[in-house]
Amino acid sequence: MLSCIDAGKLAETRHGFPGITNKDAALFPEQFNEKFAMLHRVDPHMWVTFSPHLSCPWPRKMHKILAGATCGMMWDASKIGGGSQPIKTRFGWLLITHGVDYAHIYRWGYAIGPGKSRQNCSIVP
Repeated sequence: MLSCIDAGKLAETRHGFPGITNKDAALFPEQFNEKFAMLHRVDPHMWVTFSPHLSCPWPRKMHKILAGATCGMMWDASKIGGGSQPIKTRFGWLLITHGVDYAHIYRWGYAIGPGKSRQNCSIVP
């Protein structure tokens, strides 16, 4: 859990990454392979980043695109980002997302991702 001091530092460093315009951050409620996981948006994509600690800044090595903005006139063609903290279900992780199209219309979306297994999980480092 973040203390008030840690939460303040996290906000000051733009969700853990100094010098990067970064929004829509949400921590997974449990660790993966002893690492914390955070969803966040570096425009236009939704990223997942892993860290062995909650201190800021977070390492940039364990950082990858989880969902990319689509092309054309799709609902998430301009950008995609998180909408809430991930929720663990019996089917895997429920990710509530939002997308923006080129007409600047926001829409909600969702994705179900697999659980902790390294063989079938795109969110495990």
